[in-house]
Amino acid sequence: DYLANCPDLRIGGINDKEKVLRHWVYYGQKEGREYRRLKTTGLPVFFRDFWKRLSLRIRATRFYQRYLLQSVSGLRLAVFVHLFEEDLWEEFRNYLRNIPLPCDVFVNLVENHYSSGMPGRIKKDFPSAHLSVSPDQGKDVGGFIHLINEVDLDRYDLICRVHTKISRHPQTVVFGDTWRRQLLNGILGSPERVLEILHAFRRQKKTGLIGASEYMRHAIDLNRLEYSKLCDLLGINDGIADLKYIAGTMCWVRSDVLKRIKAAGLTVDYFAEPSVKKDGMRKHAFERA
Repeated sequence: DYLANCPDLRIGGINDKEKVLRHWVYYGQKEGREYRRLKTTGLPVFFRDFWKRLSLRIRATRFYQRYLLQSVSGLRLAVFVHLFEEDLWEEFRNYLRNIPLPCDVFVNLVENHYSSGMPGRIKKDFPSAHLSVSPDQGKDVGGFIHLINEVDLDRYDLICRVHTKISRHPQTVVFGDTWRRQLLNGILGSPERVLEILHAFRRQKKTGLIGASEYMRHAIDLNRLEYSKLCDLLGINDGIADLKYIAGTMCWVRSDVLKRIKAAGLTVDYFAEPSVKKDGMRKHAFERA
């Protein structure tokens, strides 16, 4: 049945027929989850298109949008932006404007890698934005760690983490742009998408992180050693049987998760490695942890 196909739902507290049906109608089919063995609806497969049209119409109603907005009112939000590629600022600015609730904006720039006019461009779009500068270490993970240590995490419930991901390899430039936009669309693609994500956090108390389903991964790859070391530092189980992470590490995450990272004393220097590899580095281990 549906829960057998999607065991992660039980972890999020979706464990009865009503919740299962609601998840499939509102989220599951959009995420491409298997519906053919869905027994809780009691309906044959040919009703798939009917349910798809119905769910889209429900989500498009003003009543449903008002319901979502009311359900997430009071959440304290922040967004962490690691801005290495200045040319992508306008793209990211437009995505950030899809957040329909008050949200503090923190932008991290990279030492010796930003123009004198960049802070002004950011302040023009978000006058109350908080700016910081970190050394060029650990790529986007280093910038993320810098912001975790700089910001008072107790002020927030949820934090959106994004960075200007590109590919400098000629054969993967197009894929890099597609990857970045799909990651961003998954978490900031529209005000409605953001509301649904915030509502999922409100409803599923055990959910710690939400990202684009297209980039959910399980493989440890070449990162077993560094992953185990990092798990020891964070005081978490390093088992890989149930490993799940978002490749690209753009996501919404509970601040309580980031507090554990901060409490472990991780700094940007931890990710300052002499060689650059496509896999097996500490920043890759952090992505999985």
